[in-house]
Amino acid sequence: MKLLIFVSLILYTTASIQPTIDRNPRIVGGSDGQIEEFPGLVAIIHLGYNMQWCAGTLISEQWILSAAHCYIHPSNFTIEYSTSYLQETRPGAKHAAPELFMQHENYNENQLTFDVGLIKLLEPLNTGIHSPFSRLAMPGSYYQTGTLATVAGWGVWDLLNYTMPHLQKAELEIWHYRDCQEAHKYNPYELKVHSHQICAGLPDWSKAECNGDSGGPLYVHGVQVGIVSWSVKPCTVAEFPGVYTDVSFFIPWIQEKTGLEFQLQNFLIWKKN
Repeated sequence: MKLLIFVSLILYTTASIQPTIDRNPRIVGGSDGQIEEFPGLVAIIHLGYNMQWCAGTLISEQWILSAAHCYIHPSNFTIEYSTSYLQETRPGAKHAAPELFMQHENYNENQLTFDVGLIKLLEPLNTGIHSPFSRLAMPGSYYQTGTLATVAGWGVWDLLNYTMPHLQKAELEIWHYRDCQEAHKYNPYELKVHSHQICAGLPDWSKAECNGDSGGPLYVHGVQVGIVSWSVKPCTVAEFPGVYTDVSFFIPWIQEKTGLEFQLQNFLIWKKN
């Protein structure tokens, strides 16, 4: 069976389908979510295309965690936050200007390894007494096979529809690292799964991240464990789990680059040597 994979940095139609790796997944088979469930979630809006480019999560008043492959020049985009609806279709959306986008030094755009990035805002956000920041998993956190996880972002109902303005969420299951490696031995683009990545999906492939929401979060028990990185398409048809950057692996790098100190949450068990 020939597998097709979709790039979605631009809007597409059935006539524009090209086989490639999807670096910018959106959610398929999800349901409506509310920003109150994921208060740190933000949309990265491309000003030139007037569309959502990627997603990210607030980790402080001035820093956003996202994927390295989401990079564009700061002058070309704005950050939209504190809303369940994109592009101010409903009241409450706020915007912030970015100052810089920082990719991990070892990021490889061909293999999609070390796919983590940081956005520094031009001015700190005035968040008031309620901190909307994402809670991050502690270094060494281990995610047991079958653990329920939630991916959130602004998604589509199915593969060939345009993106919806309302926030979407979907419940997946964490895959064992070796099972994910084994599954991706047979992906058509020979991308490998590495120790700084985690995988999530469902046995029946009924829900998945899909085109356009890279950089967004994967949560377990309200703690961000992953960053949406890449997946094989078609969404919910190709039988490969989605691949996420493991947040816990990159905590030292995040702290070094931002100067932040986190109250980290190790919610499961320590990884055994």
